[in-house]
Amino acid sequence: MLFTFPINPSTDEERKRVLVEEIIIGNGNRDKYLADATHVVEAGARHGYFITTDGRINDKRDELKEVCGVRVITPAEWLSLWDCQ
Repeated sequence: MLFTFPINPSTDEERKRVLVEEIIIGNGNRDKYLADATHVVEAGARHGYFITTDGRINDKRDELKEVCGVRVITPAEWLSLWDCQ
């Protein structure tokens, strides 16, 4: 049987989540962009990549990396990381 344990974010994780939401949502529609912010935070928690074609997020890649360690890249950039030529 599979189940999930609820996880409470640390104070630092919560602070990062708030900052990422502010960066991504800005003056935009919170309901529309909240999921994007959540996904970016999750990727950053693992110091991983967030792959997107969303120009709004790509334009803020430096800020997002500074706040939560995520590397925001386009699909083409992702593929170039694995190009062995």
